[in-house]
Amino acid sequence: IDGIGSGGPPVFHTPVLLPPPQERGLQLACGIHCIPKPDKTGTGGADGYFIDEQCCAVGVADGVGEWEQLGINPRMFADEVMEGCRAAAPKINDIDSLSSPSMKARRILQKGFDAARAWGSSTALVACLDEQGKRLGVANLGDSSALVLRRGGADFFITG
Repeated sequence: IDGIGSGGPPVFHTPVLLPPPQERGLQLACGIHCIPKPDKTGTGGADGYFIDEQCCAVGVADGVGEWEQLGINPRMFADEVMEGCRAAAPKINDIDSLSSPSMKARRILQKGFDAARAWGSSTALVACLDEQGKRLGVANLGDSSALVLRRGGADFFITG
């Protein structure tokens, strides 16, 4: 996986299992499957994503399609936010090793939005594991959501 979404037709990637750094505890099972609406097949839709296997961090951004009415590609903003998140994840992981995974996810997401230079807007969600693989942190902006599935435990749904 190249780690970030790109424009074009539907994107299909083999799911990736992100092991926690010490090979124990929680794991993130990640996969990307983008099927744009029929009128968006030329651009691949307005979604961007990133997967950072080293930091056990993932994110998705859903660009606001209404920007197309102004001649602006909404995918460009979503991709830039996710590229900013991908670039920030290792730095924040190194600098903020004692922070909670939720705080790390929030900082990664903030850095992603700070890095975007294109015009646009987007909902977004970033999730990351702590270094022991024991806690999952999620930062969410807008109406994005995550489904957390646990074997033998309570499943839960995170929404914005």
